[in-house]
Amino acid sequence: SPFAKELKKKISQQAGGKPAKGPAGSKKKAAVAWVPGRTENGVGAPESKMLDRVDAILTRLLKDEKSFAFSEPVDPVQLGLDDYFDVIKTPMDLGTIQTRLSRKHYTKLEQVVEDLRLVWNNCRTYNTPDSAIGKVATELERKVEQQIVNAETAEIQKAIKKGTAPAAAPPEPMSDAIEPNSAALKRKRSAAEPSPMPSPQPSPKASVAKPPLPPAPTTAPAPAPTEAPAVPRTGDQA
Repeated sequence: SPFAKELKKKISQQAGGKPAKGPAGSKKKAAVAWVPGRTENGVGAPESKMLDRVDAILTRLLKDEKSFAFSEPVDPVQLGLDDYFDVIKTPMDLGTIQTRLSRKHYTKLEQVVEDLRLVWNNCRTYNTPDSAIGKVATELERKVEQQIVNAETAEIQKAIKKGTAPAAAPPEPMSDAIEPNSAALKRKRSAAEPSPMPSPQPSPKASVAKPPLPPAPTTAPAPAPTEAPAVPRTGDQA
């Protein structure tokens, strides 16, 4: 069919070209595979933001000529692939993924990545990894996952700058004193503490007049002894 011929032509063009050589001694940086649950300082990228990011990545990818073979569901009848559904049990393509994104089918980035990997794995499973189209699938897979990792990193940095990460409570400012043992700080603490409840006082009673106590008895001094008059002796005359 015309579609099959066009597909084979594009695949041969993609696989036949040689990659351009960079400067002497330069090495191509290996692509980084996306992993779920990545965070920095306890902050992760918001799922809604990442779903929008992946939608934009797919839009750009579908404009790439290399994505031609993956943009629509495989039609085994049109391509003459009679055993396709015997080998591939869960077909997937980029166009279907983007439609699901627009219809809010996905709620997590991990779900989108699983379907993207299904596209590439289906291709390598049916055509072998070393085939022309299998190599294209691997190239696009690395490219897309690297873009997802870069987008996730950017969203995490935005979240950190906005203060999404839980921050520790700031210490209480000490404007009146610097030393913790200062009198001003003690006044603050005493003012913050609840004052003790006053102890109940007995109600005043009417005072009863008491009779005055009798004066203490005083002991009179004993009179000084007096000498008795001398008695004249017999024979004595006056």
